Amino acid sequence: MIFFQGSMYTVIKLSKKKAAHYIRHEPRCINWASLTFDHSLINPKNQMKQIRIGALLVLAIILHVNSFAQARKKVAVVTFYCDKWIDMSQLDGAASMAATVGTLADDPSFDLKPVLQHFHDVFFNEYAKLFPFDLVPESEVLTNEQYKAFESYWGEGKDEDRGKLTQRYTVIDGYKVLTEMLAKKEKQNQNRMLEILGDKVDGVMFVNLDFSMVPKVAVGGMGTAGISSYCRMKVWNKAGEKVFTVNETANSKGSVAMVKGVPVMKPAEILPLCEDSSNRLIEDLKKRIEKVAKKAAEKL
Repeated sequence: MIFFQGSMYTVIKLSKKKAAHYIRHEPRCINWASLTFDHSLINPKNQMKQIRIGALLVLAIILHVNSFAQARKKVAVVTFYCDKWIDMSQLDGAASMAATVGTLADDPSFDLKPVLQHFHDVFFNEYAKLFPFDLVPESEVLTNEQYKAFESYWGEGKDEDRGKLTQRYTVIDGYKVLTEMLAKKEKQNQNRMLEILGDKVDGVMFVNLDFSMVPKVAVGGMGTAGISSYCRMKVWNKAGEKVFTVNETANSKGSVAMVKGVPVMKPAEILPLCEDSSNRLIEDLKKRIEKVAKKAAEKL
């Protein structure tokens, strides 16, 4: 094999094909005694040709990188909340537990705000890097006067105006509670948000957490139950068309006792299960988002 000796005296192995090229076109550059190639002896015309080719390659790479950067779209997160009412539908006699669920949601010590805040921070600090689009800074959404004045057709944003037992949402400060409802296009929350934010965004995203009670061991009305965390992320493009939806769940490792089919609903026991299942959900979502995100860019 022949070796290439550059101006910095670095030695680089040449392929047989390239070596044959230099033997044919630049034979005077080859030191046959040491089987090395002296770069300084290349014909100036050939040198300039190589420089031009190199410059064109660099320019092509720069243009490709710039076009890729310009192609990234912008999506605004317009709602970020969790439901304090724990879903009991997977347990027998769920209908009779409504009052118990409402009482738990109304208890000040059952504070899901730290759980939601942790999920929010992971979302913007870690998940945001996995999406094939950029998230609009939260401040641009939350300080928008039209967004601040917006009232959903369904009234879910007026949660604080309801009686204590019917208040059900914990929301990140500044955000509106917006749900996805079947309605005429002009009344749908996602389309109203697209109208408000206009040309500043290429799409909008809803993010919410829910919790449900799931049986673990149940025999004759006795047993244990755990908490399952459920996350839903959904993105719509400027046309109001769905880009992707992420639905993911994770169960708590721990559980509470059930007596006559009714789980113990004390905040001190339920809240740690919500935290545990939410943390497990966070880990599972990282893998899920990576898979979904690869296909999302084309639809946005």
